[in-house]
Amino acid sequence: MSKFIDFVCEQLVKTSHTIEIVNDSIHVKANGQVYSEAIFDPAVAFTENEIQQLISISNDVINEKKIQLVDFPILKCWYLITHEKYFNKLIVFDKYDRIGQENLKKEFLEILKIPIADVLKVHLNNSLGITIQNQPSIYLTCDFDILNVWDVWIIKDLAREILYTCKKLELKKLYETIGSYLFSRKRLNFNGFLNERMYCFDSRFINIGFFIASPENKKYDGTIDYQNNLVQSYIQNLKQKGVVFGLHTNFDTKDAPESIMNQQNDFESLFHEKTSLNRHHYLRFHFPDYLETLEMGNIEKDFSIYFPESMLFRAGTCSEYYAWNEKESRPYKTKLIPTTIMDGTFSDYLHCNYDEAITLSINKIELTLKYCDSVVLLWHNRSTYQYANIQNNYHPKLITALIEYLKKVY
Repeated sequence: MSKFIDFVCEQLVKTSHTIEIVNDSIHVKANGQVYSEAIFDPAVAFTENEIQQLISISNDVINEKKIQLVDFPILKCWYLITHEKYFNKLIVFDKYDRIGQENLKKEFLEILKIPIADVLKVHLNNSLGITIQNQPSIYLTCDFDILNVWDVWIIKDLAREILYTCKKLELKKLYETIGSYLFSRKRLNFNGFLNERMYCFDSRFINIGFFIASPENKKYDGTIDYQNNLVQSYIQNLKQKGVVFGLHTNFDTKDAPESIMNQQNDFESLFHEKTSLNRHHYLRFHFPDYLETLEMGNIEKDFSIYFPESMLFRAGTCSEYYAWNEKESRPYKTKLIPTTIMDGTFSDYLHCNYDEAITLSINKIELTLKYCDSVVLLWHNRSTYQYANIQNNYHPKLITALIEYLKKVY
């Protein structure tokens, strides 16, 4: 038990400290201050009083009021939130076999409106006289699901797009579509999927590209022609500009975990380097099962934690953290870095217009910058091409505005 408590405290207390367990109580000491709470087991659940206090904390943060905690177990609640102990017992998966927000206990629809786990961490450190100097890492990440639309489209798709653009009198898009069909494998200006709008090459930003090395599921992984000279030139240019490459584990990895080793081998063959970074295609993250898969693939950092359909903070955090392996009584080796915002959340799920999307984005980023140690934006290269097959595609404009906002405030 002491090993588990040490693990939790190491995740939260951001300076030198000592821990004592006396009479079933945890005592954390730092700077001459002491924080205490009852010892707890990883298998415990939230009490009704704890849930009500978490709701109050969330409301206080949203309304910019001072947080009041009375006999509140911060260590326990941080652990339960970051380890996703907030779902109903009966889980209903979505069409991609993901666990969505509809499975949350209803109170957590309110609680997870803020990075509640990070708020608890800040409050704990303050009680120990520790001021966290928040300088979050800013990750600009891209999932490269498609590198040329004609790897997956055929002539009937061309006909459909021509008819649609003619009907809408979108002459520029008509020109782009026909030009793409004829020249996208030879000329960069006719393959809008090979762009750099999702990145900023300022030293304050960490640029990451996630690539599917072994597309197997025709329906969801599609087809990628990595041998095309234009694609190879684009990839080499990203490398030269300092973009870090990561594995985009394919759709079926969740159901065939051993395949991650073959995907790592294919990744090394394609890009002539190894990677320790990952994000699961379609964000099919099941806690904690997927962590075992990630360890098998020697993944050191994973960016798959996110609710695609909402702006809630999944796991109550955008900070980097390690999870506890309850079966083996040890930490998992893979660090988790939750995603903050994804492009498709606005257009595919919330059906926002541009003004709504940027307001929601900035509101969430402001909370993240205030409390968390990382901000992760996920834009697909497809969505950063204005003339992609996305209705009312404001994503190139949105990612540009968010990068400019981050440059201004960070």
